[in-house]
Amino acid sequence: MFRNLLGYVLCIIVAFLLCENRKSYIVDKKKNLTILCLGIALQLIVAMSLLHGSAVINIVKSVANFILKMGEASIEGTKFVFGYLGGGKLPFELKPGSSTFSLALQALPMMIFISAFFAILTHLRIVPIMAKIFGFLFKYIFKISNSTGMVSVAKALLGQIEAPFIIRSYLDMLPKNEMFIILSLAFSTSATSVMPLYADILRNISANAIEYFIIANIINIITTLIICSIIVPKDYSHSITDICEINSPYSSVTDALNTGLSKGTATWISITGSLIGMVALVSFTNTLLGYLPNVGGASITLQRIIGIFLYPIVWFLEIPASDFLAFSQVVGSKIVLNEVISMVELAKNQLSDPTNVKAIYMISNFGNISTCGITVAGLTVLSPKSQYIKSLINKAFIAGLLSTIMTTCLVSIFM
Repeated sequence: MFRNLLGYVLCIIVAFLLCENRKSYIVDKKKNLTILCLGIALQLIVAMSLLHGSAVINIVKSVANFILKMGEASIEGTKFVFGYLGGGKLPFELKPGSSTFSLALQALPMMIFISAFFAILTHLRIVPIMAKIFGFLFKYIFKISNSTGMVSVAKALLGQIEAPFIIRSYLDMLPKNEMFIILSLAFSTSATSVMPLYADILRNISANAIEYFIIANIINIITTLIICSIIVPKDYSHSITDICEINSPYSSVTDALNTGLSKGTATWISITGSLIGMVALVSFTNTLLGYLPNVGGASITLQRIIGIFLYPIVWFLEIPASDFLAFSQVVGSKIVLNEVISMVELAKNQLSDPTNVKAIYMISNFGNISTCGITVAGLTVLSPKSQYIKSLINKAFIAGLLSTIMTTCLVSIFM
């Protein structure tokens, strides 16, 4: 627990060292320290409720089951289109030890249906209204606008572009610190549309994986707001722009359905292509590295190299020595490649149950290098007049990583 607590505090210290205007932060230290203390208090209350509050845990389980049911429903679509390749009845007898599971044709298409489902909920104002109701806490604790509070809450459900979409008319008016929050949330959280996919990949090592995804998303939102309030502190001379009315980004339910389906399909194709290219690239790189002399009785791989730089983080998370290297490589793959590849690697490793849980909290987010391009491209379209997006993206990536580490340290304390 001591190392977990030390890692938690160190994340705050690193955030302060990265603060782009420490002088301003110190000048307004009373206001900023109030935000920090209230943010940490909120984070602790939410974390304890999610991890040890029986009533809240039951709610999380219900939400997790609902999301899994959505994933099961999408299988009906893949079976209809792809037959047995999509999970339908086999026209032949399966040999013992073999499998017809296809990641591209059975698991990944889940995001098409879920993307369309939440697009419809967004058009019907259900997601925005929920975000506005629950976002008032963020507004008053972190001194941000109602607009940014709404996006922060919506990130518990939507992706890095879909969440800001609900306030697209207000994005150009956001101050620097609030645009930084939206950018950082893109790296510290995931989306409901991919959670069934994650759970399917990890089904053999964790029956509760989707519950961990939901909890991680919620806590990471609060952690990100804490980290962002330190790295890019609020300019108190800037007035807050509040949303007066909630407008749908779609013209009709049909438009929402079609847009959700097209975006989900584009994401499915993009992730499928990315996985093919990334796995091939890593495999080829490891083949080249294999010509080098072995180190520690094993060949050098890209994952091992990345993992070395993550050793300090692994130490703070109190990972057992037997899992040290594998855990580092899994997290390294998530940062450099993507979270799907790292989850496939995690599922292959025989790590202890506590290590698996900590790894899930570390990798169940979009915090990877490829997300930088996706986020910049998407938000630039939504907010073409914003002068902050490109200048803040690298720092936001670091803020997202710090938030993930901080959340995992906090969860480890309560484990």
